[in-house]
Amino acid sequence: MVATRTSPARGVARRDEDFRAWALEQARLLRERRLDALDHELIAGEFEASGAEQEHALEWSLRVLLVPLLNWRYQPSRRSRSWRAAIVRERLAIPRRLGRNPSLRRRLPELFREAYRDARKEAAAETGSDLGRFPVEPSFTLEEALDEEFWPEAE
Repeated sequence: MVATRTSPARGVARRDEDFRAWALEQARLLRERRLDALDHELIAGEFEASGAEQEHALEWSLRVLLVPLLNWRYQPSRRSRSWRAAIVRERLAIPRRLGRNPSLRRRLPELFREAYRDARKEAAAETGSDLGRFPVEPSFTLEEALDEEFWPEAE
């Protein structure tokens, strides 16, 4: 079935009804160089959303890294293999994600700060600890958090 765009509203409905079919159709139209038949605004929006999703995924990975790092430092008596595994996993994943999306490197410091704010709350909730146990400002740097050799000492 070949559908062409008759209006932006139709493109939105088609995309919302079956995103995969819409995306495949748009890819086919691009390959056929049928630019007049494309949902230009929707395609641009999808590209922007895809970029935003990559940024969100990086922030998520940072948070997943920071929660066990915080617990490791501030709850040494409860250290576990699962905390260690989560730290190792995200230390491997974050550089890989940055390698595929190098433009995110410039956002890394800000994303680290944002992820830390959330990680602090999550670490407290996960362990039933008082939020005040975890400092408002990180006690380790972004570079340390990503360093495979860095394991925060208890405070």
